[in-house]
Amino acid sequence: MDARTNLIALFKGVHEVLQGTMADVTDAQAHWLSAGKAEPIGALYAHVLVSEDYFVNAVGKGGAPLMASTLAGKTGIPKMVPEFPAPWDDWARSSHFDLAQLRTYGAAVFAAT
Repeated sequence: MDARTNLIALFKGVHEVLQGTMADVTDAQAHWLSAGKAEPIGALYAHVLVSEDYFVNAVGKGGAPLMASTLAGKTGIPKMVPEFPAPWDDWARSSHFDLAQLRTYGAAVFAAT
């Protein structure tokens, strides 16, 4: 297989795992805060989607990420992830995500990839 075919297969597999993991997550589970350092699963899901959107659509394709173009304001993410090296944990623990919109955004990101 060539590199392109390998990347397509890799992304497909990762998307299936992530979608399978998030498929039955409830709103309460997505925002559950542990007593320790673990971040809510909804924040981690949002972070993965934003990262892929940016790297595929902005860096890879040289365009605008979906979160800043066709899906601006429709990602289910109330406020954007802080830029590195800002503390990510405050954002993750204080944000409330719209899971239905987040799943729709994820499907669009995966289709663009």
